[in-house]
Amino acid sequence: MPAFSEATVPNAIIDQDHDAKPWISHSHSQGVHIMKLLTDLFSTDYGLMSIMGIMFMIGMGVFFLRLFMGKMDADAKNAGK
Repeated sequence: MPAFSEATVPNAIIDQDHDAKPWISHSHSQGVHIMKLLTDLFSTDYGLMSIMGIMFMIGMGVFFLRLFMGKMDADAKNAGK
C-alpha cells in the first residue's frame, strides 16, 4: 500500500478548515466581507434585482395574508347568520 505524502494528498484534505468555510478569509477581517456584501447588494444590478425580488415576495405574502384573512372573516359572518 503506498504511503501518502503531502504531494499526493489533495489540498481539500490538508486544508479542511479553509475549504469548509470559503467565505472566511484568514487575511481579512469579517467586517470587510460584510461591507463587500452590502456594497454589492445595493450598488450592482444583480443586488438591486435581489432586493426587488425579496420585497415583491414579502409584499405578495402580506397581500395574500390579508386577502385570505378577510375571506375567512366574511365566511365566518355568513355562516353565523
